[in-house]
Amino acid sequence: MADGAARAVSAPGGDRWVTHWLSPARFAVYVEAAAGDRAGALALYEWNAS
Repeated sequence: MADGAARAVSAPGGDRWVTHWLSPARFAVYVEAAAGDRAGALALYEWNAS
């Protein structure tokens, strides 16, 4: 995963772009799998997509 993406997600208000890229419902699956960690959810999504 690009470390910059993880930092962008963890920044205040920095994850708004994720729900434009992924639907909120789709991202929620990964957030749940990552125990609520949104940066971890994005990392999991990117790992799964690769």
